[in-house]
Amino acid sequence: MTIIFMLLALVVLGGASTRWFATALLIGVISGTYSSIAVAIPLMLLTKRKKNDENRKSN
Repeated sequence: MTIIFMLLALVVLGGASTRWFATALLIGVISGTYSSIAVAIPLMLLTKRKKNDENRKSN
């Protein structure tokens, strides 16, 4: 979260070249965070479901 605030400050207060670089980094951080969450949650649910199925079969 702090990196987003820092990058926003660079976009707003930075010079021309710094502004474009910070914008590219900000887009990368936001898209990377979103994709990590979008991938991690289904994998977590799948793993949890498999563990529950294995526990039911063994009991």
